[in-house]
Amino acid sequence: MNPRRIAILFLTVLVSLSAGGDYPIETFSGGLATYSWTGQGAALATPNELYINPAGLALATLSDFVASGGLPSLGNHCVGCYGMNLIKPLRTETAGTVDTKTLGTLAASLHQFSGTPTSNNGRDYRPTQSLAAISFGTAMGDDTAFGLNLKVLTVDDGERADSGFGIDLGFLYHPDNLRIGFSVSNLIPPGLSLNDERTIAKRLLRLGVGYELFGLWSLAVEGSYLTDAEELDYGLYTALTPLATTDLRLTLNGGYSISDEQWGAGLSLRVGLVEVGWAMASQDDDYGHSFRLAISPEF
Repeated sequence: MNPRRIAILFLTVLVSLSAGGDYPIETFSGGLATYSWTGQGAALATPNELYINPAGLALATLSDFVASGGLPSLGNHCVGCYGMNLIKPLRTETAGTVDTKTLGTLAASLHQFSGTPTSNNGRDYRPTQSLAAISFGTAMGDDTAFGLNLKVLTVDDGERADSGFGIDLGFLYHPDNLRIGFSVSNLIPPGLSLNDERTIAKRLLRLGVGYELFGLWSLAVEGSYLTDAEELDYGLYTALTPLATTDLRLTLNGGYSISDEQWGAGLSLRVGLVEVGWAMASQDDDYGHSFRLAISPEF
């Protein structure tokens, strides 16, 4: 079978496999990008956007411990999502030289989502969802990167709890100033059985194209496709870095989802080995907010 037929068969499988479970934790675990980039980011993904495109891990230059929290609004109720990412480039040194080589970047993450308060049979409870993953990203040549997430999704609806295993894949092509990213969330989707009903997490395909100008400003357009709902979304997002020195870096982010008419904005400031970030996004008639704290320990 020639490569063209293999590619067509691969894409057919991606689109045709059934899915259906709606789990907000998969959206909000994207951190600041969920808000400032309105859930986009396949082309401009950094290591922190590992749930959007795990190939961004291959660009890591520092070890990072990242704590994040979000306050989205669902159904006029304030809900919460918080989590952490631990990112570690794997480097080797050649004996007798000062040369180092990065084999790839390993990451471990855990995110928790608390849903809208619910009452059932006189008992009040708040449904929860959690997402844990071991991720890896590596360069394949000078301008191509690959990444994957091996993840476990756990859902507790107040009556029953179940877990399912899934896999995400991501690719990034970045020659010179061009950035092309492709990712598949839930290539192998987690399946869960709750209340005698079997649901499978939704599969989401993202394809983004971006370009960097003057080393300061990056702009990207992106399309996403939710396979089970045959729902196509598209939008644009940007990152501007007006200040970048050895010990100080300021980045401004923004995005707009054309299909959902949703906009987002955010900023991050790194001083030495510490970074703080904030982002917000419009959600119908309300707004959601997200915060991030990153520390780069030297290990």
